[in-house]
Amino acid sequence: MTKYYSLEPECPGSLGNDTEIIDLSARPIRFEHFQLVVERWPEDDLLESMLGGYAITENLASALKASDLGGFELGDIDVLEGDQLFLSKEEHPEGLPNLVWLKVTGIAGQNDFGFRDEPPKCPLIVSERAMAVLKAFKISNCVVEEYQDPLVRG
Repeated sequence: MTKYYSLEPECPGSLGNDTEIIDLSARPIRFEHFQLVVERWPEDDLLESMLGGYAITENLASALKASDLGGFELGDIDVLEGDQLFLSKEEHPEGLPNLVWLKVTGIAGQNDFGFRDEPPKCPLIVSERAMAVLKAFKISNCVVEEYQDPLVRG
């Protein structure tokens, strides 16, 4: 039986004003265009914005694209520097990493990347196979817990 994990990635910022939200009541919130305003320097390769939306570094995106994992699509993201980013900018002269939108399309417990509507929050759920790919990258600020599907009795 495949193991699954619940992830709460690092959250260095929030959705920007130009994010186009399709359904604010959905869990997770659904949107058409993703704009991320970065307020704190991102340390990990997997990021989440406040209110939803996942971003990954180009290197992680390349690894996911080359894998046979499912339950996600990759897309463009607009990244803006927030007002507080200047506090850590001197420590990072290389500039912000190039980010890619990780659009999670799968169902938790069925696909490698997925969601299950679990109020009050809707965590990102990944398979053991997906976790193996993610562990090859920096995710040290991500809270990882083993996921027990509430619909599976055991």
